Amino acid sequence: MSKIATKHIDDDAVTYAKMQNVVADERLLGRVSGANGVVEELTKAQVLTMINVEDGAQVNVDTDLSIGTVTPTNVDVNSSTGDNVTLPEANTDDAGLLGADKWDEIVANTSAKHPAVTIGTANGLSLSTQALSLAAASTSTTGALTDTDWDTFNGKSNLETEAFSAGSVLSGSDKVSLLQDGVGYYNPITKDSSVYLSDNTTDLETWRNGVTETEMGYLDGVTSNIQAQFSSIGSYIKFTRTSTQSISSSSTTSVEWQSSSSVGGASFASINASDNIEFDEDGIYMCILNIDMEEDTTGRRYAYVGEMRQRQNAGNAAATIFCCTDVVAATDGDPLYTATYQNSGSSLNLSNNTICKVIKLS
Repeated sequence: MSKIATKHIDDDAVTYAKMQNVVADERLLGRVSGANGVVEELTKAQVLTMINVEDGAQVNVDTDLSIGTVTPTNVDVNSSTGDNVTLPEANTDDAGLLGADKWDEIVANTSAKHPAVTIGTANGLSLSTQALSLAAASTSTTGALTDTDWDTFNGKSNLETEAFSAGSVLSGSDKVSLLQDGVGYYNPITKDSSVYLSDNTTDLETWRNGVTETEMGYLDGVTSNIQAQFSSIGSYIKFTRTSTQSISSSSTTSVEWQSSSSVGGASFASINASDNIEFDEDGIYMCILNIDMEEDTTGRRYAYVGEMRQRQNAGNAAATIFCCTDVVAATDGDPLYTATYQNSGSSLNLSNNTICKVIKLS
């Protein structure tokens, strides 16, 4: 008997009973062994793989998450319908949890670098319910200057520039009555005006020259002593470098001085064994530091002298030159602090144009 071609079978003519029996329970007909082949009986595992569903998966069921085991570095998250996961601690490469040890480090760093801020109540300050107040000053209390007080002080005459009219009294109790006509002082100045003259003349120049130690309480030679004080201000000592000095990045470095020269015979400061400037006399000094640093466009530059600091941004390719000044009260043997700082990212040189001038004021 020959085969019956498909075209000779009517539609719906073959019943289930006429098909081959399924050889095992729980099978689906299909094919996983490649296209264009005989129908195969597929197992549960084959079907789940084919439709990409995990064995035991549930449909339309709520998933409950809960915290499992917690350690200083990990947290376990449990799932009611799937696999549990562990959340790891963050590191330099991957995101994650903030571990207990890293938390301790943050707390320690915050406490060390950001101490508690307190607000004093001196000089009229007061703090109440987070409101900081400054009371007005009075004869017995330090505080703020009121607008009325400001008007009073601002309205005072400037004795250096004020033009007084004839008859103006410049000092109280009628001791001296100096009169001005815009050019010189009026005559006469006599003993009757409470100006004590050795010869009772009316000439101002004669009066000035005639002042004696007995009459005015001045020491002999006051004119020459005053002149000597003004002359001393014109003298100073200049400290320099004769070669470059390397300044490391992000490190405050003392300037090492190599040479000094005196102008006007000054001898009140010198370079000590540590290459620092040292005062050799008690006094009040003006100290002027001029920093000349190698060119670089990155970061900031600082100069330090005494208690003062000057900042300069590196804004162009030219050498960074800037100045810092302070007035210092020193005793014999005290050092003068002179230093500089830069954060360009690499070492930069101070040039031999870096200088410090020290002037004795008194």
